[in-house]
Amino acid sequence: MIPLDLEGKVALVTGVGDDFSFAWHIAKGLQAAGARLVLACNPWFISIVENILVHEGYADARVLPYGRGALAVEKVFPCDVLGPAHLRALRGPLPTPPDIVSGRADSSSGQLSR
Repeated sequence: MIPLDLEGKVALVTGVGDDFSFAWHIAKGLQAAGARLVLACNPWFISIVENILVHEGYADARVLPYGRGALAVEKVFPCDVLGPAHLRALRGPLPTPPDIVSGRADSSSGQLSR
């Protein structure tokens, strides 16, 4: 069992481009710890990420660590994350404000956290 409990938390992970990216593996770790996932991807990568999430050929890439099942994402948003302003623009479409923000943009301002 993963020694971190994120049950009931929502995680926004930016920068997912494929199943080899650091962000992909961060998302898997967060979900293995119990977090619900929302991804923000560069618009050029949306179709790639959506394909990985549903295509049977990528089933192994969706397996979570610690035997926690398979990756399930609530929503994939197009977002070219160039800084906090771009993350704030996601505030409206997000189903709920995220508790955790992971990615290249500076999330230290707390703009998206509760």
